[in-house]
Amino acid sequence: RIARISENSAIGDQIRTGLVADTLILEDGTTYYQLDSNELVSLLKENSHSDGRIIRFINHDVMPLTSEPGDEDEKQYEEGGVLVVSLPAGSIGLVFNKATPPTVKKIKETSPLLDSGIKVGMRVDTFMIADTGKIHYHLETKELVSLLNQHRDSEGGRIVRFIPEGIPVSEPSEEEEIVVLKETEE
Repeated sequence: RIARISENSAIGDQIRTGLVADTLILEDGTTYYQLDSNELVSLLKENSHSDGRIIRFINHDVMPLTSEPGDEDEKQYEEGGVLVVSLPAGSIGLVFNKATPPTVKKIKETSPLLDSGIKVGMRVDTFMIADTGKIHYHLETKELVSLLNQHRDSEGGRIVRFIPEGIPVSEPSEEEEIVVLKETEE
């Protein structure tokens, strides 16, 4: 988690305290996930000659860290039964009622999310478009379905936070978008 930003930081105007370094992509395409601060600093120093390092920062209060591809367990639980799911491309096979927030009314037998941990009665708290980092709050069912359809070809690019009954919906922070930074040598 970013605790302090140096005055002479090359990316200081693009980040803020409280964000978490989610992934690091090196110039050769090697991607690192869930690094602690010592590992991140060490890799950045070892690759300081690179003119194409990409650090993806997230607001960890809104979304979980990205898991390394191939991790067996793609469902990501938070406290209180909250579930964050990266949706596959195409139809997700969920039926929502017309409530606000949208509530899962039925999970179709053909749904690719059958083993995701989503349960009937869970509510959609937030919907995020990973490519842009735009997070949608307080969605009506019609808006959610429209967003799902607009981004249906996005593999892993639709991230939904489901909450059980009794958990309050999230409120947007001042800066809720993911910040993707590309460092270049000057």
